[in-house]
Amino acid sequence: MSGMTLAWTAWAAVLAPAGAAAVLTVAPGRLGDRLAGWVALGGTLAALAFAGLLLSGSVTAAAGLRTDALAGGLATLAAGLAAAEALCLARSALPRLQRALVPATLAGTLLALLAGPPSLAWIGLATAAAAGLLSGRVMLLPAAAGLGLAGLGVALLQAPGGRAVGFVLLLAGCGLLAMTQAALAVPAVALVLRGQGLVEAGAGPPLLAVGLGLIAAAALASRTDRAGLTGLAAAGPGLALFAFGLGGPAAAAAGLLSLAASCLAQGAAAAQPQPRWLRAANLAALAGLPPFGVFAGWVMVLTETARRAPPLCLPLGAGLAACAWTMLRQPPDPLAGPPDPLRSASAGLQLAALAALGLGLLPGAQAWLAAAAP
Repeated sequence: MSGMTLAWTAWAAVLAPAGAAAVLTVAPGRLGDRLAGWVALGGTLAALAFAGLLLSGSVTAAAGLRTDALAGGLATLAAGLAAAEALCLARSALPRLQRALVPATLAGTLLALLAGPPSLAWIGLATAAAAGLLSGRVMLLPAAAGLGLAGLGVALLQAPGGRAVGFVLLLAGCGLLAMTQAALAVPAVALVLRGQGLVEAGAGPPLLAVGLGLIAAAALASRTDRAGLTGLAAAGPGLALFAFGLGGPAAAAAGLLSLAASCLAQGAAAAQPQPRWLRAANLAALAGLPPFGVFAGWVMVLTETARRAPPLCLPLGAGLAACAWTMLRQPPDPLAGPPDPLRSASAGLQLAALAALGLGLLPGAQAWLAAAAP
């Protein structure tokens, strides 16, 4: 494949799900329910294939987009999660416009992850949040406040004198967005990392504070979120931000592992209805029990905390223990009905990847963590 062709791979990853969403939106009456489901799945799978090329390191340049290891890995994660969700919905009786929201969310997410300018990344994040609002899975006020704060933070980051304040606003906005929906966690954390790279010093304390706040919010919110996983969605990005605040490649790798594992666990648990043994495995993964990747991420972050900031081990350990105890004591209510084969397959694949990630057996994962850690 020529270098010029490879240079457009990053744009192809964004445009593939955007094209699928456009087809489902413009010509809904000409597509049957089954065909519409496969169009959405095809768009997400195409994005996954192109993101995999980015992760392989074959792409060295792209007009206006990033092709580094961090962007490629997070794009592959986001595309994989979207493909798993599209697989779950492939045979569901949904309005075709509703199906368009899965690839539309992915297109915005990939633009946020791959965009070169932070302002373009914010546009992608806003697109993903808007699709989430239309699907009813994102609350309006927190999303609007988060986007507003993040947008103001991005604007101030462009001015050398306002970068410190801009980073704090960006961090607060992205923290709110990460709490609203699990799908927004990856692009929100990636945008924070972009802002952290523009701040010469002083980013550590705000990251540590917001990270602990998100973990506490996850433990408290999950007590009143019996039917869903909205509360626990904040734990993964919270731990990731906390790890980035510790500083150092090992802590950053632990943060990325925690973020990836949390997203996989959320995705597997959301693929309902499923057999009881899968629900039990999901519960163990969400609660941070071995051998799943969430447990490995917790151990790595706690180890780095003990080495770099021992006084923070107590509040961090207490927050994680509260999340685990709340999940085991009050697990989310399962969706009624017989197990669905496609949803069970989606959950099983994500749990298998999660176990392999926790055991260090996922091909290329360790190399990516080492290369992507900022």
